[in-house]
This record gives sequence, structure tokens and C-alpha cells, in this order.
Amino acid sequence: ELDVPCQVSLEERMGCGTGGCLGCACDGAGGKRYKVCKDGPVFPAEEVFF
Repeated sequence: ELDVPCQVSLEERMGCGTGGCLGCACDGAGGKRYKVCKDGPVFPAEEVFF
């Protein structure tokens, strides 16, 4: 409503820490999958689903 930018920090179990095991994957906007350990852990709020 006020168009205030927001970033979120996500926490997931990280098996390998390099994105290889996909244990930390989360769903993003447009069907995209993010690896929290490799792509994050901080994301723009409009890019991830809670």
C-alpha cells in the first residue's frame, strides 16, 4: 500500500552449504526456486513465498 521496500532473511536447514543438495530450496515468485545457502539468505520480500 505504501510501496515501502522490504527485505527478508530466510532460515532453512543447510545440508551442504553450496546448493548441491537442494535441502535449503524455497519457492519464489514466478515458479522460481531459490537456494537459501547460495542465493540468499536475504531476499526482496516480493520475490519469495511465505
